[in-house]
Amino acid sequence: MITCIKGIDTYSVTAAPAKAKTMPDSPRIFICYARADNENPDPYKCWMNRLLEMLGPLELQGLAKAWSDEDVEPGEDWHRTIQDSLDQAVAAVLMISPAFLNSKYIRNSEIPVLLKNAEERGVKILPIIVRRCLYEEIKFKYPDPLEGPEELLLSSIQAANPANKPLLSMTEDEQDETLLKIARKLKGIVENPSARKPTAQSSANSAGAQPSSRVTWQIVLDGELSNTFDDKLYFQSLKDISCDESLSSIAEESINGSICLTVKGAEANYTVLESLINSGQLQEICGKRIEQIRLTQALPTSGRLADQSLSQLNPAMLPGLNNLSDSIQKRLRLSQVLSSLPSAQFGQILFALQAPRESIPGPSAPLGDRVAGLLEWAESPIGCGLDTLETLLNDFITPR
Repeated sequence: MITCIKGIDTYSVTAAPAKAKTMPDSPRIFICYARADNENPDPYKCWMNRLLEMLGPLELQGLAKAWSDEDVEPGEDWHRTIQDSLDQAVAAVLMISPAFLNSKYIRNSEIPVLLKNAEERGVKILPIIVRRCLYEEIKFKYPDPLEGPEELLLSSIQAANPANKPLLSMTEDEQDETLLKIARKLKGIVENPSARKPTAQSSANSAGAQPSSRVTWQIVLDGELSNTFDDKLYFQSLKDISCDESLSSIAEESINGSICLTVKGAEANYTVLESLINSGQLQEICGKRIEQIRLTQALPTSGRLADQSLSQLNPAMLPGLNNLSDSIQKRLRLSQVLSSLPSAQFGQILFALQAPRESIPGPSAPLGDRVAGLLEWAESPIGCGLDTLETLLNDFITPR
């Protein structure tokens, strides 16, 4: 279902497309946006309506179920109905703009719920940058919007388009390409329930195990910070290796000639990374040698997992653990190779794969963003797959 929310201070909808009948149990998609971004005399600048139009075929096929606040029946509790819709969603689209970031209802009553559900139930969050705003600087606390204790930088979630190229600055065709990218991503999510993987903590809860606490930790890499250092690329690699979708970046700094990255995530997933490094299975990230991994705070003995080997960890707490040596290492290897390519050769790879233009940031974007975009597309339902990408790179680097 496509759920349309503007925040308690932005209530009405303008000229929304007619809703199709769907199966009662169709997956629900939650669209979070600000009214100001859907009230424009130019219908092509009513962004929520444009998105609903692009998602309409999913409803007609019964793949998704559409819901907006206009569906709230007279006499129903408006806030409670919205919260129920949030809890039923399998995915959410955030239409980010200054008006979006200024909505108190979105900040206090919607984003914290979505972040909590993403961590516990694997709800997918797909941001779209509508207008230039403080997207890359703003953090959200959850599950409590004021007290947290968790906090997430919104830009740590991969958006459909770069922050420096919002929908408003695009041509109409480029806007359609971006919205189509989201529609295809959502189609893959609702058609493949296995793609909605919960984090290690939620898997542990469903298996009846004790939930993994969250800890702050640091990884020290050989090298020095510079203007070309792409922290997003390294953070994404850490996220992939540890299988921790709740991982959040806190800071990066230079200490005694080394790069120190500070992050926060589930304790059980930290243990996976720590074990890989201490056992010698993981020696570098994105081409930089790992010098040390450490907690920034002591853990209570009752919750400590660091003394266990990988084989002793509860598989229910670590989804995908048995595949670390294959899929995770392959993604790391591909990331390192792609990051070492000159811009011209990277462009040749994109041309050979016929990767959609809207899926990969342009040549002016940091190489880390382009590599992350290519890997995300390759692994998506419409992508070429990591095996094909690996074969092409092997042929490209070592031609026959």
